[in-house]
Amino acid sequence: MHPVNPELAVSHEEVIKLAGQPGSTVMTRHLTAPEIAEDLAARIRAGEHQPGTQLHYGELAERYGVRSWTIKRAMVPLRTLGLVEDRQGIGVFVADPLP
Repeated sequence: MHPVNPELAVSHEEVIKLAGQPGSTVMTRHLTAPEIAEDLAARIRAGEHQPGTQLHYGELAERYGVRSWTIKRAMVPLRTLGLVEDRQGIGVFVADPLP
């Protein structure tokens, strides 16, 4: 393993932000479902995703640079927290109202 140069180090949040930008060339390891769930929970609580808004797996997968099944797994803890809800045959939506 190579030592980290502190001048080049960025936080996990900065990597997520950079990786989510269109045209980004940020090279990073794939995020895990729990990391994505944590980020999505923070974004939902911050109001970035409004109650009642549909969360599209494909769009989220592209944003985080992962496959849609990783997004599907990330939704499990969000459901448990009551932040998202399934609508049969339609998709996953931000809970309305939020807990």
